[in-house]
Amino acid sequence: MHLSGAIDADAADKVTEFYSILNKLNLPLIILGDTPGFMVGPESEKRNTVKKNSDLFKKSSSLKIPMICVILRKAYGLGIQSLVGGSFKKPKYICAWPGAEFGAMGNEGSVKLGFKKEIESIKSDFEKEKFIKEKVDEIYNKGTAIEIATNFEIDEVIMPYETREKITKLLM
Repeated sequence: MHLSGAIDADAADKVTEFYSILNKLNLPLIILGDTPGFMVGPESEKRNTVKKNSDLFKKSSSLKIPMICVILRKAYGLGIQSLVGGSFKKPKYICAWPGAEFGAMGNEGSVKLGFKKEIESIKSDFEKEKFIKEKVDEIYNKGTAIEIATNFEIDEVIMPYETREKITKLLM
C-alpha cells in the first residue's frame, strides 16, 4: 500500500528499530514478505537510504530470535534479503504462497539492464518489445514459488489458508 512495498529510508529505520525491540524482548519474528526491493534513485540517495538499509542488514543478520517468513507476493533482491537476516537459510522456516515471485530485481528492469546491448541492436520497436517480453517471461518462470522451492531455496509452497496453522505449529 506504500511504495509498493519498496524499502525506503524511513522503512529501513522502522524495521531496524522493530527488530531491535523483538530481539531485546526475545520475541519471535514473523515476516510476511512482499517487497520489490530497496527504493533507489536521487531522492533515496539524499535520504541516506544505502546506510539505513545496511543498518537493517546488520541488525537482521545478528538477530538471536526465531525467524519465520512467509513470502506473500514479491521477494526481490537485497530488500527481501535484508528482512530475513541476509539469507533464506537464516529463518527457522521460510515458505511462499503459490503466486509469489522471486528475483534479483524486478524482471523488466533486469532484462533492460542485462540485455541492454542486445535490445539496442534490434531495429524494430515491435521486435524490441517482443524480445523484452520473452526474456521477462523466462525470468519470471525461473522465479516462481514452485521453481524456488524445487531448488531448495525455500522450505515449501503453501496455500494462503494454511498460513496461520503453519505459523502456530512452528511457534509451539
